[in-house]
Amino acid sequence: CYSSWGYPTTWVPCEAYTGELAIFDAVTVETASSIEEALRMGAYAEAGALFACILLIWKHLSKFLKRDRDEKQLTTLHTNLARNISGSLQVCCNQVQSCFSSGSVGGLEASLKKLRLWTCHLLPIVAQPAFANAPPGWRKMNEACMASLKTTNAALVGYASEARRSMEAGFDSLEIGRAAEDARTVRTLGRVLIFDGRAYAEDIKDFLHPDSAELLRVISTLNFRGLAEIGQHYAVLGVHPPIAAAELKKARDALVKKYHPDKSKTSLAKGLTQRINTSYEALVPAGDSSGDLVAKLDQTVGQHFHHCLKQLKAKLEGSLKEGSYSTVRTLLLKVRELHAMRGEEGLLAATNEVQEYVHNVILAQVNGARANMGRHWDAGNLADVQKELDKISAITKHLSDSFEIHSEAWKASLQDLVKEKLDRLASNARGQLRKDPSTSMESMRDFALELIYIGRIMEQLPEYRMLAKERIQNLLEQVQALPSGPTYMFKLGRLLETGKVGCASADEAIGKAIVGEFSHFENVRVVTFNQRTAAAYKSINDALAEFQIFQVPGDMPVAMAPDVCRRAASKLEAGYNIYQKTYDQLFADWHTDKLKEEDIPRLAKELVKTLPKCRPNSWPVELREKVPEILAHINCAYCIFHSGATFERLDKAVDEGEVERDQVNEVLKRPHSIQVTSQLHLLGYDSGESSTELLSRLMQVRTGEGKSILLGGLSIFFGLLGMRVRCICYSADLSARDFRDFEGLFECFGVKPLVKYSKIQDFSEDLILANGNTRDLLLDLLDGRLARGGSGDELAVREEQQQQNDIVLVDEVDVFMGKDFYGKSYQQVASKEIPEVSELMEHLFSNRTRYPNPRKAQEAAFGHASYTKLISKYPAWKEIFETEVKCMCSDLFHFASDDSHYDEKTGRLGYRENDGIEYDAVRGYRTAFSYLDLAERGKLVDKKKTLQENVQLMLPCGDFSYANIGRPTILGVSGTVQSLGKSDWQVIKRFGIRHYSDTASAYGESNLKWSNPACTVSADRDYYRDIVRHVNQMVHPKLARAVIVFFKDLKTLRSFENSDYFKEVSTKQILEESMTTKEKERVIRSAAAPKQATFCTASFGRGTDFVSFDPALDISGGADVLMTFAPESMSEWIQICGRVAREGRPGSATLILSESEVSDLGLTASKMRLLPFEQQFSHLERAILARHAKSQKSLWTDLEAAEARDIASRALQSALVSGNAGRAMHQYSSFYKQTPSRQLKNIKGSGSARIICLSDATGSMAGIWNTTKAQITTMLERVDEFAGKGALQLNWVAYRDYSDPNLLEKSGWLSDSSSLLRFVGGIVCYGGGDGEEAVEHALLVARQEHQAQPLNRVLLLADAPPHYERKGQKLNGHNHTLTTDYHVEAQEFAKLGVPIYSFVVEGVSTMQNTYETFSEISCPPGFSTEGKVDYLKDPQQLIDIVCVNALEEIGGSEMVAQYRKRYG
Repeated sequence: CYSSWGYPTTWVPCEAYTGELAIFDAVTVETASSIEEALRMGAYAEAGALFACILLIWKHLSKFLKRDRDEKQLTTLHTNLARNISGSLQVCCNQVQSCFSSGSVGGLEASLKKLRLWTCHLLPIVAQPAFANAPPGWRKMNEACMASLKTTNAALVGYASEARRSMEAGFDSLEIGRAAEDARTVRTLGRVLIFDGRAYAEDIKDFLHPDSAELLRVISTLNFRGLAEIGQHYAVLGVHPPIAAAELKKARDALVKKYHPDKSKTSLAKGLTQRINTSYEALVPAGDSSGDLVAKLDQTVGQHFHHCLKQLKAKLEGSLKEGSYSTVRTLLLKVRELHAMRGEEGLLAATNEVQEYVHNVILAQVNGARANMGRHWDAGNLADVQKELDKISAITKHLSDSFEIHSEAWKASLQDLVKEKLDRLASNARGQLRKDPSTSMESMRDFALELIYIGRIMEQLPEYRMLAKERIQNLLEQVQALPSGPTYMFKLGRLLETGKVGCASADEAIGKAIVGEFSHFENVRVVTFNQRTAAAYKSINDALAEFQIFQVPGDMPVAMAPDVCRRAASKLEAGYNIYQKTYDQLFADWHTDKLKEEDIPRLAKELVKTLPKCRPNSWPVELREKVPEILAHINCAYCIFHSGATFERLDKAVDEGEVERDQVNEVLKRPHSIQVTSQLHLLGYDSGESSTELLSRLMQVRTGEGKSILLGGLSIFFGLLGMRVRCICYSADLSARDFRDFEGLFECFGVKPLVKYSKIQDFSEDLILANGNTRDLLLDLLDGRLARGGSGDELAVREEQQQQNDIVLVDEVDVFMGKDFYGKSYQQVASKEIPEVSELMEHLFSNRTRYPNPRKAQEAAFGHASYTKLISKYPAWKEIFETEVKCMCSDLFHFASDDSHYDEKTGRLGYRENDGIEYDAVRGYRTAFSYLDLAERGKLVDKKKTLQENVQLMLPCGDFSYANIGRPTILGVSGTVQSLGKSDWQVIKRFGIRHYSDTASAYGESNLKWSNPACTVSADRDYYRDIVRHVNQMVHPKLARAVIVFFKDLKTLRSFENSDYFKEVSTKQILEESMTTKEKERVIRSAAAPKQATFCTASFGRGTDFVSFDPALDISGGADVLMTFAPESMSEWIQICGRVAREGRPGSATLILSESEVSDLGLTASKMRLLPFEQQFSHLERAILARHAKSQKSLWTDLEAAEARDIASRALQSALVSGNAGRAMHQYSSFYKQTPSRQLKNIKGSGSARIICLSDATGSMAGIWNTTKAQITTMLERVDEFAGKGALQLNWVAYRDYSDPNLLEKSGWLSDSSSLLRFVGGIVCYGGGDGEEAVEHALLVARQEHQAQPLNRVLLLADAPPHYERKGQKLNGHNHTLTTDYHVEAQEFAKLGVPIYSFVVEGVSTMQNTYETFSEISCPPGFSTEGKVDYLKDPQQLIDIVCVNALEEIGGSEMVAQYRKRYG
């Protein structure tokens, strides 16, 4: 009893007093040592009892002990003791928190039990208020412990709350997979919370009441409170239900005996015994009636699955009612996900019921649609028939693989009805033709009416559109064959165009649609166009008054002096007058039969023959002076070719009084004055007389003002001069369309072989192929059949000579800055069918689920018999084939693509490109595996043939820079030249273009108006709602306008389509790249119709002509363009707006942006909402230009890399063409090693890396860990960018020293930034300070990780050296004996061949020999290793350390070089 000893009432001899003090001194030291050992062993009950003992010694005897011994030594003892106690709690808390940061909830139960032992036996002592003369460090210990518990409690509450929130959010958003994963987490967490969690809350209630209450609140929100009230008693007794009464009593007795006051000798024993008995008494009455709490907990969580199923059923009911079958399909897939979770009680039967319900509703709807269709057909309501057809088609499209929808018999019967009606209408029409239609206007009206009836089927029943078109086509052919056919056709077209035939309100639009659809009415369309635009056309003088010329001496164009522009305009006016005079004479001579149609091209050729031979770099004055006359011949021929025959027939009809004279002149399709002056300018007619060269230049011609006619005429002009002409565009579809319009005229002038329309990439490819087919030559080399040919030098000379005669005509300047062109390369691949390769790929694909990563797949591939046969067949190609197999294995893990599309009709797989699908595109071996996937799913039309053609060896044989097109003369026309920025002009100037001109619009100022409001910044949650609100406002009968909505990409469009808001739009259609050409044409043609909403992607925002056939639309304000995103450039902005208000017609534009989109532009949504539109537009323009300029910067880096590969590719091509097999093989080996897609596979780690990062986590390293937290996401994103997702697995280890409470913490092997960030964010830097840390222990842990699964390298980040003692020695200042040392570990890693890369933090007070010590670790004496040591001079350097080491392991020095180029 220390209190009675501290106050003696009798005199004690001095020697005895001193002896007693020595005893107590020894007891104090021994007790402190025992406490430290107990804390280390986790024996917190013993530590609590001993701590209470030593506390009593201090409380009652400290004044005697301090009086007769070194007070400093005693203070140090108690300070260290307090630190060890708070540190032990920190260890417990860190272990609990690490379970959250690493996502390892499974270890939480053990960690929380350990924490509970501490709180039971130490917290009541530590938490008591500081008393007078408290031991040194007491207050800090108390504060540190309370802080640790608060932090841990907050982490526990936060994790539980987040787990609940994430699970509920997953179920609410119907992300079943995520929700199920979260439900597993909640269940695991719940098992902890209802037992030890609730008991822990009781432990801390008296000391941290608010925190305890918060934890209880979270348990309640998880619906676990009732279970936890019982569960805490099981936790106190240390048992789990269900448990027999005898076993429960046995557990109670054991604990009562252990903590009996007579045995425990602790002041807490009484309270513990009382709590044990209370828990036992609470459980005994229940007996086994409480059942299995875990099962009840599972049922509680399982209710969320059933609630989710109810949500799904409600949504299914709504979607079925609304006819949103794509949503039904999505929801059914969710139901099937729930169906697969067979462990959930009652869920299997419930999901079966839902699926059966949907099936029954679908069948009822199909049958109802068929019945409705019959009634509508009988009533002649074709639009309603189509609605029912669309309904069945939508059901079939989205649900045919889920249910047996219907047989095809009913569809055949409907088709028979349609054919029967079409044949009857066609027969009636033919009857009208037999009534001598040339004299009877009444019979023409009747004939037109029959066409309208057929047209109704064509327009209102798209399913049978082709059948109706065939009937109309045949009827029009019969009209044309009549003696007066052309005149009759013209009058018929004008009759249909006026809309005076038919009775239904839609018949006017149908008549116009027939005229717009069939080529027989081309001249009627010309008349309509000419009449509509005549009033808007500017005179030649007015147009040239606005003519401007710009030079580009620097980064941006500069307008030339006004007098220069005036002189040029004057020259162009004079040239136009010469042109017009020649044109009129030619046309008059043709009209009066002095010339035949074919004579005009002949005269043009003869005129050209009189001129001196010329090339773009030799453009003589004699040629320039004849430019107007040559153009007159070309454009006159164009006019006569397209409208001459009709003009002559109508001219004769004028004499007979059937047609008015003004209509005859309006039938002529001829270029307008601005097109002609633009041609004159581009051909250098207005250049000074001293100019002897045709300069490359651009010219701004507004969107929709005839660029295709302008370029077609120029193509003929250059073709007549014997030059090769390439007319390039960004879209293959638009190129094909424009070529078809001029194809006949190209033949008339004899220039068709010299003119080619294509994308610019195709032009680059043709230039390459002209010098030799590298694909075929490489396969010849592979098979040993390479034959000798010409020298590479000869080919280079020929290529240069050919390019001197090339003219490149550009339709839209954007082709130069296209993401698929500039800085990109044309990657040629030689494909060869080799049975061993096909067999190997099929084996890999069929066993893909067995391989956890590419490396395992490679091991299997290299051990397969087909690979052995392949190498024996081609021994010289072993190294290359080994890399190809690595590529296969890499592609095996990510062959699926969001932008792919499989056409079931043709059996071909393609990829989205601009406004279409490119079916010739190949994405390495991913395409082959995609075909194997389609085969596995039974989707291939001809499985054997398709796999034979696509599952092949694919050897890279060229990587040519698209930008390397030589220096041809480039003449371009574009509607967006003025919108180009500094970076755009930097690109354009590289092609030799330093001039551009701007001419007036042929139709005056645009009639485009901005809506009110013009720009809406929507909250993200309201974004779709605001889009639909605007669309419905536009298509409402009150306005009856058309609206065309542009989304950024298909993913966004799909998201909108699957939203509930999409259902609120009535008359809607979608335009997407995967449609066939005919399907696209149908949607585009019907887009500009009153009350029609069309939704499409941005790729349709240029070059797509949304033509209106309904004058009512113009009266209501025309079509409205709605942009739902901020365009990539101002050029794209102008192009999208240019889809409407063309050729003098009305139209409007609207912008709706989400807050996220605005934020991505660096703008503030709240401020933008307050600005008027003019200021909004100004802010958006600046932000878009800045973003575009930033994106352009990477072009230069990409270009440099592409040019380097281009040089290697041309060297290979030259070697192959020469036929020297040895030289060719050498060049191919060199080229192959430079190919990026193959560089990344020639690596140690086979495309992946496992790296362990050991980082000192003592107090001085806090800055490094804070930097790590900030940069961890960027690190992994950069690695993913170059190596692909999942290529790097990283294990981050925090180590301290042996006296620190938590010696070492590990993240585990992770590859996603979120998990790693959780771990790093949970690290607290503390301890250290004695100069040496447990580096050797961290290295030992890393070596143990390597033994479990090999790792590639070790990164070591530190500011203090390891301990210098050797293995087996006791550490100075620590109660620890080394089980290893840094010498041993360094040598072991060297033997294993695993390099250690050490980074010593610079700028802190480190020991003098720290750097040398880490040098010994990375490069141990007597061993040759790849390890290195360096200083970490700046915490920001850490990102490069991780990225460079990872990429070097994954892709070697080449990948690191690419990284350095990108990020410095």
